[in-house]
Amino acid sequence: MPTSLEPAPAGNQYLVSGMRFSCPRPLPLVTPDTGGDAHGTFTVTEAPLSPTPPEGAVFTTVGMAVKGQSIWGEISDLMRFRITRKGGVTIDFAPGANPLLVQHYLLGHVMGAILHLWGALPLHASCVTRDGATIAITGRRGAGKSTLAAALHQRGWTPVADDVTAISSSPGGVMLAWPGQQRFRLDPQAIKTLGLNAETGVPLPQLAKRLVIPTEVRWQPEPVRLSALILLTNGPVTRPHLTRIAGPQAVTAIHAGTFRLQLVRPLNRDLAHAQHCLLLARQAKVFALVRSNATEDLEALAIAAEHAAD
Repeated sequence: MPTSLEPAPAGNQYLVSGMRFSCPRPLPLVTPDTGGDAHGTFTVTEAPLSPTPPEGAVFTTVGMAVKGQSIWGEISDLMRFRITRKGGVTIDFAPGANPLLVQHYLLGHVMGAILHLWGALPLHASCVTRDGATIAITGRRGAGKSTLAAALHQRGWTPVADDVTAISSSPGGVMLAWPGQQRFRLDPQAIKTLGLNAETGVPLPQLAKRLVIPTEVRWQPEPVRLSALILLTNGPVTRPHLTRIAGPQAVTAIHAGTFRLQLVRPLNRDLAHAQHCLLLARQAKVFALVRSNATEDLEALAIAAEHAAD
């Protein structure tokens, strides 16, 4: 539900994925909060945490443990964290934690858990908008979501979010996509194919991809109605192939494209999550876009993706 909400307590103020928050440590590549709508607010607090999750917690396959409406997690050599609706986010940073990695995991891995706990639908998707049409591109890790979004940007689309797209319902029941991190996470081959300057990419220690912020890019500042969702896959095709998905298959595609889906059941959000998926499938067209493994088809892939907005 869009609202300006109360400002987060003093600290470094940010607004990402529709969540307004303060953080004790600055996030080097994130623009400070300048106001605007939000669907939730929390505070990041720095404090020591136990190296073990609470007794009775349910472990998930994404390195998090859930007990009731509390989430505990650890990222090796970087930080431990605990998330609750009442207490916000508590982080125990490892000594010398790299600020770029902190930002990467806080606004990705941890933000996905926050969005689930605050009742939103986080999609493992990059998102772009143009002329009233908004497309989210979902797919497995490494499918090329960010690369396709960056290619669409080069064709005049405005980026909304990269890698994680937060979806929530407006007071009128409209499913909105919220602006996320203002960067593309691209591997070296994608940077080359897109004709971007690799030197502008910020390397992430221990990770192959770089955070790329193309110059003079205007990112979408406000939430927008999601009109189409594309499930991007690789397959035995010579040209990109776009196919409409409807009915239960569309709901299943949205369900599968949920970021940190493994948290839904232990948080007892099965029904709420299913309702979100069903409502989004009713409001947005869902497509499967099959591409070859070659990166040379990027322009054709972007043209095919644009047909989802027709």
